[in-house]
Amino acid sequence: MPRRHDKYLNIALEIANKGAMSKQHGAVLVNRGKILSTGYNKYLTRAISGRSWRDDLQTQLHKIWLEKNIQTSFSTYSNGGWGKMGCSLHAEMDAIIKAGVSCNNNGSVLYVTRRSTVDGRALNSSPCKRCTKAAFRRGIKIICT
Repeated sequence: MPRRHDKYLNIALEIANKGAMSKQHGAVLVNRGKILSTGYNKYLTRAISGRSWRDDLQTQLHKIWLEKNIQTSFSTYSNGGWGKMGCSLHAEMDAIIKAGVSCNNNGSVLYVTRRSTVDGRALNSSPCKRCTKAAFRRGIKIICT
């Protein structure tokens, strides 16, 4: 893996340290060498402008669904109300939501890593299907440890 990837994976590892969960994940969203946003996994809260992160995600997905005139129902496109049963916000989704539309279809790269809570070293990590789908919809490439 090229050294430039290592730089952003190390930043994601530092960001993962902010998490209070037993499995600490960090993500960095980059476009043309500029960091657009960072994220880490956390318990659900209403920390984003007093609204839940699911509300923000659904709003973003609905805008994309309308713009692209997708020929399926919105509930199917948005993965049937994704996140209704979840208890945490994944690092990948945290970074994507924070970046908003600035990361859509412009060659952005999402770096994802998992941090050992014992010694702080990087562990193998890969996004779940929902996070992968969200990145794919926005044209984001994923690189993980």
